[in-house]
Amino acid sequence: MQISLEDILEAAGGELIQRGSSSECSGVSTDTRTLEKGDAFVAIRGPHFDGNKYATEAVENGASLLVLTSTVGVPDDISVIRVQDGERALGDI
Repeated sequence: MQISLEDILEAAGGELIQRGSSSECSGVSTDTRTLEKGDAFVAIRGPHFDGNKYATEAVENGASLLVLTSTVGVPDDISVIRVQDGERALGDI
């Protein structure tokens, strides 16, 4: 199953702040340890963790696009959607 960047953008209700080379993903993950090549990485924040800090690791592990609330240190060659709330965006996707 392939999900287009535009479908993720619309579902997440975010803003495309960077367009990379990939225009689709094959799945969605919130954990860089289990992320599969081609997945979209959605950063979740909690009281003791911030998934945004793992954006670079997600790209290194094969993420095709990022859904983040903060974009510090994001590689230039990947699509990034900025959202207000990663957990809500994940549910909407």
